[in-house]
Parts: sequence; structure tokens; C-alpha cells
Amino acid sequence: MSLIVCEGCGRHVHEGERACPFCGVTLRAEAPAASAGMARAALLTALTVAAGMSLQACYGGPPRPHAYNEVGPRDGGATMQVAAPAQKE
Repeated sequence: MSLIVCEGCGRHVHEGERACPFCGVTLRAEAPAASAGMARAALLTALTVAAGMSLQACYGGPPRPHAYNEVGPRDGGATMQVAAPAQKE
């Protein structure tokens, strides 16, 4: 259990107390701060994304499929139709 500061006397009081045991001032309930677990999860996510981006930048993306590396049709151009040159009259 954590401690909070009493607004009446400035002493540290347990967070669960409804009134200050030293001066009797009613303590208002404060919204709980973000837990350390959430902060750790956010940090881990950010580091994972940064590592992934670094690896992508250094080593490139996944290998391309074989079809993208070829130049021209796969059959060596056997089915390619070439238009005849225009005849002069």
C-alpha cells in the first residue's frame, strides 16, 4: 500500500485511510495512477517495434517470390508475338 500526503498537516498517510490519523482531515479518494505493469507493457511494445524496424532497415524485407526476380516471361519468350515492321509503299 502506498503513501499519500495529507492536505491538512502534510504528513504521509496510507492510501486506504479515509481520514488523516494525525489531524482528522477527511482525505479525498484519488484516481489510481497507471500501474507499473502497464508502463512495462508499453515499454516492451515500443522496444519490440523499434527492434523490428531496425532489423527491417538493416536486412531488408522478406525475400521476393521467384516470379519478381525474373526478367520477361517464364517460357523464355517463345510465346511472345512480335509485330512485323511496317512496309513502305
